[in-house]
This record gives sequence, structure tokens and C-alpha cells, in this order.
Amino acid sequence: TDRELEEVLSRRVEPLLAQGDYAGAVVAATAGIGDVAGSGEQGTGSGSGLGLGSLVLPVSRVLPAVFVFQFFLAGLGTYLLARELGCRRWVAMVAGLAFEFTGILHSWVYAGHDGRIIAASYVGILFFFLHRGIRTGRLWPFAGVALAAGLPLLSFQLQNAYYLLLAGGIWAVFC
Repeated sequence: TDRELEEVLSRRVEPLLAQGDYAGAVVAATAGIGDVAGSGEQGTGSGSGLGLGSLVLPVSRVLPAVFVFQFFLAGLGTYLLARELGCRRWVAMVAGLAFEFTGILHSWVYAGHDGRIIAASYVGILFFFLHRGIRTGRLWPFAGVALAAGLPLLSFQLQNAYYLLLAGGIWAVFC
């Protein structure tokens, strides 16, 4: 009803802040789980999964854990791609570390662009699964393609996820 809507809109709810981390950037305003900023109200937003992480870690540690996982995934994907393309192990390791610690990924951390980091970190793993699937013709690499193409969409950085899909399509045509 109108009265309920007016009551909801009149409440002032502060977002959850990671105090001391990333200059107090908002990390989970209404992630759909738990109460919103200690107000006793249940979160109703779709969120980015950070609320689920807060069940395991303190809120101020969820986003750093996401970054560590995504950087690891970026390096692993590049390593697997380099091995798939025939590089020696040490060369593939250097390639994986070089992409994992590249400036474009790490410069987005302080800017608060976690969605961009998540989308960009799937490039190597997507290209690996595409190349393996096209080369072998087996089904399981295409399941990996589906995961590597679908999971970045959950980061809510749809523009970069679209660019990832576009790059994957170009890679599939020319590999």
C-alpha cells in the first residue's frame, strides 16, 4: 500500500562499509542476507554474493578474499592456456604470474572496480576451455566455457562481461 511504501522510503539505511579497507568503499549494501547495517531489516537487493561471503568471513575481509581468489584464477587460467598452446611449464608459470600481477587487474582494486577485476580474470580460463574444446571436440571443455562465460555475469559488470564474450567469440573463430 501507499502507507507501507512511504514508511519504507522514509527510513534512512546506511550501507555496510568496510571501515579501513579501500577507503571505506561500500561492499555490501543490501546483499539479500542478514540485516542491513544493523538496522534489523532483512536485505532485499540482489547483491553480488558478498553477503554470502559474510557468513564465513567478516564483511571487511570478504572483498579481499574475492580479490585473492580472482587473481589466483587469472594466473591459473593463463598458465593453463599457455600449456595448452605448447609452452614449457616455466614459461607458462611466468605467463600466469605476469597476467595475475598485471597492472590492469591490480589498478582496479583501490578504485573499487571489483566487477571489472572479476570479468577480466576469466579471460585465460575462457580461452583455455575454448581452445581445448575446439581442439579435442569433447564436451567437458564446453561446460568450462559455459562457467567461464557465465560467472562473470554475476559480477554485475555487464559491459566487461560482454567484452569477454566478444573476445571469446573472436578467439573461437581464429584459434
